[in-house]
Parts: sequence; C-alpha cells; structure tokens
Amino acid sequence: MTAISRDDKGRFVTAESEAGPIRAQALPHLLAGLACAAATLGWVLAAFADLLGLVIAATVATTAVAAVAVAIAAKARTWPRSRVLAASAAIALACGWSLVWVVAGPSLTAAAIGATLWLPVSWPWWAPRRLANPDPNALPVTEVLEGEIIEPEPELGSAEQLVVKWTERLAKSGGVLAGTILSWEFETEHTIVFRLQLVPGAQTLTEAVNALPKIATGLNTLAPKLIVEDHPDFEDASLGRLTVVTGRPIGTTVPYTGPTFDRAIEQIRLGPHTDGAGTANWRVFEPNTFHGGFVVGQKGSGKSRIIDIICHSLIADGRTVVWYGDPEDGASSTAMAANADWCARGMEAIKTMLRTAQRVMKFRKAENSVEGWDGFTPSPQRPALMIVIDEFSTACKDKEIREALLDLARRGRKVGVQPLGGDQQLDLGTFGDEALRNNIVSSNLIMLKTTSSNTKDLVGGVADGIDPTLLPDVPGYGYRSAPVGGDGRSIGRSAPFRAYHLGDDPGASTDWFDQIPLSQRARLDMGSATQAGPAYAGRHQSDTERLDQMRALVASARAGIAPVEHDDKDTNASTAGNDGEHYGQVIAFPTWAQFDPAVEAEANLTDTARKVLALIRDGADQPVKLQEATGLSERQVHNILKTLTTVPALIRKVGHGRYEAVPVHHDQEGPHA
Repeated sequence: MTAISRDDKGRFVTAESEAGPIRAQALPHLLAGLACAAATLGWVLAAFADLLGLVIAATVATTAVAAVAVAIAAKARTWPRSRVLAASAAIALACGWSLVWVVAGPSLTAAAIGATLWLPVSWPWWAPRRLANPDPNALPVTEVLEGEIIEPEPELGSAEQLVVKWTERLAKSGGVLAGTILSWEFETEHTIVFRLQLVPGAQTLTEAVNALPKIATGLNTLAPKLIVEDHPDFEDASLGRLTVVTGRPIGTTVPYTGPTFDRAIEQIRLGPHTDGAGTANWRVFEPNTFHGGFVVGQKGSGKSRIIDIICHSLIADGRTVVWYGDPEDGASSTAMAANADWCARGMEAIKTMLRTAQRVMKFRKAENSVEGWDGFTPSPQRPALMIVIDEFSTACKDKEIREALLDLARRGRKVGVQPLGGDQQLDLGTFGDEALRNNIVSSNLIMLKTTSSNTKDLVGGVADGIDPTLLPDVPGYGYRSAPVGGDGRSIGRSAPFRAYHLGDDPGASTDWFDQIPLSQRARLDMGSATQAGPAYAGRHQSDTERLDQMRALVASARAGIAPVEHDDKDTNASTAGNDGEHYGQVIAFPTWAQFDPAVEAEANLTDTARKVLALIRDGADQPVKLQEATGLSERQVHNILKTLTTVPALIRKVGHGRYEAVPVHHDQEGPHA
C-alpha cells in the first residue's frame, strides 16, 4: 500500500513523490559543499605547494566568471530579480568565505559563520520549493499508483513559480507553446509582467492569444487575468509580453464621472485595462481624418452603454453632430433617440438619413476642393458627423443601406462623416459585405462577449484572432483591438478592459445627456445643413409624427381597438416616395425661410427639456413646481433651466427663483429646424 499525505499547499502526495522536491531543496547544500571542497583544495595547494597566489587568482577568476553569467541573465531578463539578487549574494559570500578559508586555514568558527550566512542566501531558492508537512494521520490507499501525484490547482504563485510552471507545462515538448521562453520583466502592485519569446518561424502572437484558456490552466489562474500582446520595446514579431493580473478583480466597476474625451490625443477613454495600465481608448480625430468604428457584444454585455459613452463624450466635446438610426424604432437606446440631432426610426427613415449624409459628404468634398483644404479638421463651426446605426445586422439586410454605409465608411473620413455600428455579432451576416466590415472595423473595434465563435475567424488579423466567446460574461468587460498604423505597429494596446459604469438606474444614460447644455452641442454648419435638404429640415417633425403614430397604436391596443390592416414594411411618412399607406398622409416639408435661432434651439431640445419648457409656458414658474410635476431631481431641473436660459434663450428669469417663457415665432423655420 502507498501512504498518502497532504502537503502545506493542500496537495495530496505519495511518499515516492517527495524525491523530486527533496532533490530541489538539496541544491543550495550541494553548492555549499562544492565551495567548501574547492576552498579546502585551495588551502592544501597554498599550504603544502606554496601556490597561494595562484589559488587566490583562480578564486577571483571563478568569481568573476560567475558574476558575468549572472549579469548576462539579469540583462536578458531570463531570471526574476529575486534570483539575480540571491545569486549575486551567493557569489559574493562564496568568494569571501573561500579566501578566508584558504588564507587563515580551516576552522570550526569559519565553518559555522559560513553555514549561518548561507541560510538567508539560500532562502529565495527554498521558499517556492517547500517540502510537504508530514501528516501523522496519513491514510493507506491502494488505488493510487506508485509515485502518482494528485494535484488540485494551487494558488497563484510568485514570478519564479510562474516561470517554472510555464517551462514545465506549456513550453515542454508537445506543450501548447512548445519551445517558448518566459522571462520576468517587472512587477506592479496588481501585475507580474513577463517577456514572451516565441519560436521564430513556428509560432505567432495570435496563436498565443488563442491559447489563453490553456495557458490559464497551466499557470493555475483565470484566462481574464492574462494579457498577451505585442512587446512595446521591440520591433520583433517573435517577442510578446504576458501580463498576469494578481489583483483588481474583473468584477470591480469604475464609475463614469462625465465626458472622457481627451483632446490631447483626440480620443475617448472607455475604461481602464484590466491590469490597471492605462485605459482603452476610442480613436476619434487624427490629422485630416475622422474615425468611426464598431462595438459588438451579446445582449447584456454592455454594448449600448459603451456606445452611449462614446456619443455622450462626442456631443459634450462640441465638435461632432450625432445622428442615430435604429431599425427598432428607437427602442434600442432611448437615450440616443432623445439626444441625437436626428433620430431615424425604422428602415425607411434610416435610408433617408443615410442619403442625406451622402449629400453632406458630397458638399464637403466640393468645399475642400474650392477652399484648398486637405482632409478634415474638426471645429464647432464645421463639426464632424457621426452616424450611429444600432442593430446593424437588421439595417444591413437592405442593399441600399449597405451601399450607403460602405460609401460613407470609404470616402467620409477626409470630410468628417463616418458610421458607428453596434450589433450582437461580427460575422459577414451582420454586414452583408466584406468590404463594409473591413472599412468600419479598421478604425475602431470593441469586442464584448458574444455567442458566435465565427467572429474570431472572420475578422482575422484586425481583431488579433481573439475568440469573443471566451471573454467573461461580465457587463462592460471587453477587448479593444488596436488598429495598425502605417508603420505596421499597433496604435495603443490590444488588451481587455472594463468600461466605465454609467449607473444602475435604467435612465442613467439619459441623465448624463441631460447635463449637456444646448449651447455646448454642435450644430451642422450652414452649408452642410442646406445641402442636407428638406429631410433634414423636417427631421424633428417627422420624428414627432412617428412617435405620435406609435402612441396612437399603443393607446388603441390598450383600449381593445383592433388595428387597421396594413403592410409590415417599416416606413416613415417623411421619406421621399412614401405614399402614406403605412402611417397616414404624406408630410409636407417646411419651406425654406429665414433661419430663427430660437426655433432651432427648441427643436434640438431633449424630450425632458421640452416637458419642462411646456410646464413653464403653462405657468409652472418655480423649480420646486417643476420637480413635483416631472419627478426630476433638483440637479436635473437646475441643469435643464440652465440650458433653457442659454442664448438663444427660451425662458428668462423674472425674479428670485421664478421663470417665464420667451415668445417664439414658429411660422418660420430654417434648414436647422
């Protein structure tokens, strides 16, 4: 029978399995014995052959060779710092003790001093190789084979332990990354960082990324706590960097505190990387260029909230106009539907919006030629135009929509017009066209957890071969695929991150948008708005009528009134060519007249701000009355009043804490209305 006991790490081991750890523990004793034997030999040669000078020279030379070897290992970072320091101390101690032993001669005092000093020097080697504590109640078990180890996952260890695990489990012959070399680089409060040397010509970094689940089992940790990426210090495709996160649990949320647009780099910060090193950023502006992109993630992954963060930061920055198209009639994001400069509800409305965007793009190309401008430079006077399309796969079932989006993605960057898409999948079925997919995701790509493994196969190098089905099912946890620059290097990190948390309240996104004053929001320049035509001028009227139609439908159904038979085609009464059969009569677009800033200001209000304005016009002249009537907080009412009193003012203060509406003439509307 074989006695089995449990070691101090909780492992079940047999008596025969102790042979390996005992041999490892004996190494410092073996080295000490060799040093003692060499020193004794040197003393004999010095005392009886009169070769003291030669012995001292040999001792110093041996010490120098050992020191050079340690220095080379330290420079190459093949050893962790703890091993370098321990080896240096051991060399210094062995050299000094040997010289004393040779010159003064052997003695019990010298031996005791040497043995005492050798113990702390050996501790860094012994610490990760501790022997199991014997169990006096060891159980006799016959089913376990001789020498077998039953080893559950131990806790995550030190840098040296991780290197040992990598070498013995992953880099061994037949291992998932056979022949690779993992070497320690540095440590932070929450991470241990290694350099990963792949086998040149035989392995790629993408293979290492896709091997993360197996790497995690080999290192006894979790895949989300591992980051494999390009090494930032080398232009060598066979060199990568492995980061092991030892702290900052992935469930930790970082609250959103307001717009995260960083003008210094013209990017939006989406949230911190899981290793705490910087943030995942969304590229917006580069010299002469404006970027769109794509966010993919299954239901509940946080996809819509990330799009909200991007659009909230764009609108608050004041140099981008945001249009929003949703095949689901605006139900995908009520915050975006209420705050976009144009909300296109349904397929036909999206077509109209995209045709309008193409006209804006055509005008701006002509404007660049006339003015001699190279590319696009954002400003409040000539803002960028971001067209957000939610439920992208549904929209792209229509050929006209696909072609319009491809046209904008290909030709719109240099004139500040780009699409931003969001969907639950990233395969060809989502885009319907490989060229469309490649043009959109090449600017920005954020991947959250999805259910289809086809994503990694179809995106290829753009997404680093990451399999999004392996990402943890944690809201806001995603992977930023870094775009590749002209020099072939990644722009930023391709690494997992956790998006900022907008809040637990379902209306949190709307609350954030409501805080952006109307005067801070960008409006299309006059040339672009004019070229956009009647569809743009009548966008708010069209949206209001579409909402009225849906309200009537809901009210009728709740009242038990049977619906009128009609086709299932998504149409919009404002769309050119619509005969009005779906929702009623054709809308007559407003005629072009003199532009009225007050009318424009009111047309661009959020739904909440419109309610507050209507209450003020009805006589609710104090903030407390507005709070009671709307259920809004004091802060929300304060922000809306601030917006309404901003030039062009829609209300004015008439006394302490009292407001009244400013008359607005609605008989004239310009191209912005």
